[in-house]
Amino acid sequence: MGAYPDLMRTSPWPGPSGEAFARMVAHRLRAFPGVTTQVHQVDPAVSTPASFLVHVDWPEGRGVLCEVADSIDAVQVMDDDGEDVDIESALRYNQARVAGASPQDAWRKAGY
Repeated sequence: MGAYPDLMRTSPWPGPSGEAFARMVAHRLRAFPGVTTQVHQVDPAVSTPASFLVHVDWPEGRGVLCEVADSIDAVQVMDDDGEDVDIESALRYNQARVAGASPQDAWRKAGY
């Protein structure tokens, strides 16, 4: 089953993880005009199968790149550093960044 059998299980996401996380971001950030998400599937040869990159962008920022996978109930937030966090923390982080927080302040607001 691979090096991480505890991570390879039924998907915790409601549908493909990339689209599901993009919908969660859109819902959480609906009060911020101009927020967009783009989802791209990652080549399974270079990452966990069924992995997606979700780019969260907004007019005043440089955006945040997140990676999700169907088999893992976590998000890797790749802003200044790559951090593996739970889904709720990733949503809080993106919300703080879109609201204008620096990466360091956004991590604090996300609980890290």
